[in-house]
Amino acid sequence: MEIAYKIVFIRDKKLISYFTSEQYLVEYEVGKVTFPKLKGSYLFVFKDLHYAKKYLGANINLSVIYKIYKCEVPKLIDALEHESEICSIDDFWADYHLGKVKIKNQGLYPKGTYWADSVKLIEKVESQ
Repeated sequence: MEIAYKIVFIRDKKLISYFTSEQYLVEYEVGKVTFPKLKGSYLFVFKDLHYAKKYLGANINLSVIYKIYKCEVPKLIDALEHESEICSIDDFWADYHLGKVKIKNQGLYPKGTYWADSVKLIEKVESQ
């Protein structure tokens, strides 16, 4: 297992995917292993806490709806870049399964972004 960091969105007291569509919405629970809804896809994580903090920006301590969690993942997988400029997560995974996603991460995702087959939230990062 490897350590990574997951940004979650708090909605109705539930921890959910930070950036997704309703179709691929994933709910997380601390201590429970979570898998992507779409078979053959991945969950996005950050390799280092620094990158997760940088992505959310300087005012993260003021945020009540976005939190960073330390997590365990089986293995960090290099995220791949999409060939087009389409940023819809639905289109991304559809194109991924068509083989149109194949270039190593070169800017579509925030720096430090990786994929994981599953994510187990361990604890909330207090000093964000």
